Amino acid sequence: MSSDAERHVIERIEAAPVRMQPSPHFFIEGIFPEPFYRSLLDNLPSNEDFIALSETGRVRNGAFDRRFVFFPKGDAIDELPEAKRAFWRDMIWLYRQPLMLTLCRKFAHAFKTRFGAHPENLQILPDVLLVRDRAGFEIGPHTDTPSRFVSLLFYCPPDDSHEDLGTSLYMPRDRGFQCEGGPHHPFDQFVEVDRMPFRHNCLFGFLKTTNSFHGVAAIADESVERDILLYNLRVGPVSTMDDAAATG
Repeated sequence: MSSDAERHVIERIEAAPVRMQPSPHFFIEGIFPEPFYRSLLDNLPSNEDFIALSETGRVRNGAFDRRFVFFPKGDAIDELPEAKRAFWRDMIWLYRQPLMLTLCRKFAHAFKTRFGAHPENLQILPDVLLVRDRAGFEIGPHTDTPSRFVSLLFYCPPDDSHEDLGTSLYMPRDRGFQCEGGPHHPFDQFVEVDRMPFRHNCLFGFLKTTNSFHGVAAIADESVERDILLYNLRVGPVSTMDDAAATG
């Protein structure tokens, strides 16, 4: 089943139109075959399998304490119940070349512009994690760390009852402002121009640029858990790689 899912995801990404405003992005419904998506939901780790992002060393101490993460590889998978263990081992295709190459081809011009004509001097690495956001989580407008090339957010809600929890796209009030990446900026310095609906079995993907401002408004509902399978494609010399998991 996982090989079918891999082909389905790649075909859907290849066919998706890229919206250029306010920065290059795409939104895809039905990103997985529906039976596979239901299996994914059934095999999400339990709350006790997640750890606070603030405890991982990927962000400064105490930051994003309402975001919890699970890294679906290695020892973490081995500690899951048997059925879930088998499912996540089959998801190894997320780390393989076909998906990475699909994204590099889709944004080939941007890749060459940013990284030049000598890809042999670069490493292209996927960073995959499950994210569970709870009430109180928010993240201000930001463009992501400089090593990011493309980010994929596979939205994983059970239904479409909380569409407002999707990632927002922003434009700075100072229209000339750009950011190489790193800091998160105050909401009041930006205008929200779009919000991706947090629908079941959907994918929000975007190209990291100096104006790819995105973020998440504060989650107020105490009953909500915002589940996302987050895939970041990182490109660059090893010394410049950044593993931070703080994107929308």
